[in-house]
Amino acid sequence: MMVGSVYISFSTQPSRGPWTVTLQPHIYSQFLEFCGDRDLRKCQAQLLGFESFADMSMQTKMAGSVQEVHSMINSLLKRAKSAQQKELELLEDFAAERGFGGSLKSWDVPYWKRKQQRTIYSYDEEELREYFPLPQVLSGLFTLCENLFGLTIMPQPDVDTWHPDVQYYHILEGGKDTPIAGFYLDPYERAEEKLFVRDDSGWMVALRNKTSLMNTNPLAALVFNFPQPLYGKPSLLPFRDVLLLFRKFGHALQHLLTKTSYAEVSGSSNVEWDAVEVCSHFMTHWLYEPSTLANISSHYESGKPLPDDIVDKLCKVRQHLAGYDLCQELYLSALDLELHTTKEFWLDIVRRLLPQYSSFPLETIDSHPCAFLPIFTGQWGAAYYCHLWARIIAADAFSAFREVDRRNSTEISEIGRRYYWLNLYWRQSSSLFRNKLGGVWGGILLSVEVALRVSHSSLMISDRMKPSGSMVQGVTIDWTADDRDDRGLNLGHVY
Repeated sequence: MMVGSVYISFSTQPSRGPWTVTLQPHIYSQFLEFCGDRDLRKCQAQLLGFESFADMSMQTKMAGSVQEVHSMINSLLKRAKSAQQKELELLEDFAAERGFGGSLKSWDVPYWKRKQQRTIYSYDEEELREYFPLPQVLSGLFTLCENLFGLTIMPQPDVDTWHPDVQYYHILEGGKDTPIAGFYLDPYERAEEKLFVRDDSGWMVALRNKTSLMNTNPLAALVFNFPQPLYGKPSLLPFRDVLLLFRKFGHALQHLLTKTSYAEVSGSSNVEWDAVEVCSHFMTHWLYEPSTLANISSHYESGKPLPDDIVDKLCKVRQHLAGYDLCQELYLSALDLELHTTKEFWLDIVRRLLPQYSSFPLETIDSHPCAFLPIFTGQWGAAYYCHLWARIIAADAFSAFREVDRRNSTEISEIGRRYYWLNLYWRQSSSLFRNKLGGVWGGILLSVEVALRVSHSSLMISDRMKPSGSMVQGVTIDWTADDRDDRGLNLGHVY
């Protein structure tokens, strides 16, 4: 019997299965010669009683239904589409002023986006990295965790590791001497040992879950490809690597700070797929706080902090063409759901959807769904929207800190401890998280602030913490077209 992409056999003989069919060319090319079923995922869903693969996928998601996801997508699109149009008009004017003739095409955008970004937010990226030596960035990150969550992160130089570059850390809580978790940090590139991916060369590896039965603490490894210290200089991080460090460390915190007693549901285990990135995005919001940037930056020679004008530019540059970027994400999310819901030919789906999200027409040579690898070769089939959903919840959680005076460390710590207790300490699934909401989180965490500024007045009335269409009625867009130094939609927290 065949279910999905897996042949299931009741025999234990290796020659008779079960076998997993991957998308490596030498495997799937021969598989296709013998496979007569064109709808494997739909077949799998219907065997389990669901109308489509997308409906089956929603059973393990916070969203709960395809309709809820469409509601979120459509609500955001109303605001993002007009912003995208204005951004592209300004980009085309910018290109024309520099000798570009004709209308922009979609493949022109990356080039002119980079040029416009460097013109508006001019700073030298090589000089910028001199302000982010790795030891200073780690010190500032650990201090942030201490201020927010009451954690102390201590290096343990006597612990054996797999390489001299690797450092082991204990995590202590509330001034106690007994560690509650530990992690390895393997920061530097080693070309002969590590995979390098330009845009995502960092990984959080969960090595051990917490379990009360075996009395074991959670353990993780953070592996990166940061530049090696050379010529007496420390490792100097480009800002994209600083961002990567904060994201992966946020993911590690979700695994390490759990107090759930059972390994099967502790940390990131058993967390809905559209919530698993919440902690990662939550930490990146703190990175863009001026106080955080001041704490993690220090020129490796002079010791001076990052200049205020550069801090301001780093906070603004994430807004550049944010409406365009958001429309792209919304389109891919909608395309993924349609491909896993309807029987339409993929080209007909693209022709129907693309005009709703893009300001560019579909080119005759464009077959981009064929290269939409995450939904075919990864775990994002009927789940690509999860990236946006997690950002919504993370932005909303961070907005709680915007409700208080940033100079009041006591209030900031109280909200940080509450976030720790609700989303890290006891979290094993979103149902538990929802049931424990109350107080400041009952009024703030249930509203939405995603890519756009959203009021806190609309609360969800269902039993799920889900960003539905009615929740973005308070969206406002700050557009400063007359300000040459800040030509962008204030999309808040989408990056």
